[in-house]
Amino acid sequence: MSYKIGLANISDADKIIDFIKNNWKKNHIVTNKEFLLYEFGDGLNLNFVIAKNEYGEILGLIGFIKKSYGLSVPDIFTSFWKVLDDVKVPSLGIEIFNYLRKNIPHRSFMGVGINEKIIPIFKLFKMFTSEMQQYYMLNQFIDEYQIAVVKNNKVGIANQINSNLKVLTLIEDTIALESIDFNRFSSNIPFKDSIYIEKRYFSYPIHKYDVYSIGDNGIIVLREVYVNNSKIARIVDFVGDISLIPKIAGDLYYIMVENNYEYIDFLNYGIKDDILSIAGFEKLDYSNDEIIVPQYFSPFLRENKKIYFFADTSNENFIICKADGDQDRPSI
Repeated sequence: MSYKIGLANISDADKIIDFIKNNWKKNHIVTNKEFLLYEFGDGLNLNFVIAKNEYGEILGLIGFIKKSYGLSVPDIFTSFWKVLDDVKVPSLGIEIFNYLRKNIPHRSFMGVGINEKIIPIFKLFKMFTSEMQQYYMLNQFIDEYQIAVVKNNKVGIANQINSNLKVLTLIEDTIALESIDFNRFSSNIPFKDSIYIEKRYFSYPIHKYDVYSIGDNGIIVLREVYVNNSKIARIVDFVGDISLIPKIAGDLYYIMVENNYEYIDFLNYGIKDDILSIAGFEKLDYSNDEIIVPQYFSPFLRENKKIYFFADTSNENFIICKADGDQDRPSI
């Protein structure tokens, strides 16, 4: 079979949409062309590597998301990796993956939400794989949890944090972002610049996010989730010095109690347990069902679920948050 692999452009948008409809999910949010162009549009290109046959039909693809737009070699995260089930080229998926690694300039290359069954593939390429860690702070003033499952009220209840230092300030618009020099964090992996922050959290056409500044030392991003006539907040991103997390603990607890959230959770990899413990967070124990902190909300699944990732970087000091990649993007 004759085929060619390369970077997609805007003219490929309709074919990508048809491919996703027919081979992934018919009503996936990315099949909305306006959203597809918003999420993956990059000038005249689309951030997809695609394989086409001699008739111009897509045989397979892999998407990617840039974490910064001001760097020539940004950190990137994968999104969508699929080849036709009946494709006659058994190695095509690997070829597409390798094309992305070798031909799309990047500093680090990661993916969140990978299928546990294909972890051996990443290990074959000598990539680091592991599972994200989920931390939570339960609201002790909730009488009956409708989202979380708390079988023993004495298990996993964070101590009330009385110190409210008013460190966090809600950022109402992108003008306030100008006071934060994100370039100070350029050594962080992944590095997220102000262009990415604005696009991902202020102009995003689907979810609404609450972005808080930590003085001029970074930001923390929360998203409210409402289900079962109750609500929670999820920390989906953190940009800045992680040693500041304990200093904003009082503010986070106040936000949780003031808004009557059942809990605040924080899915991440790379932030040490002791930092989050000091901030009043408990680490979710996946082997124990005394506490259930759901991972999936559309549709809602009241179960603990592990999220796996891979990282292709020589730097071991990286931090991945829930909104990296496509884990905080709706699917429909």
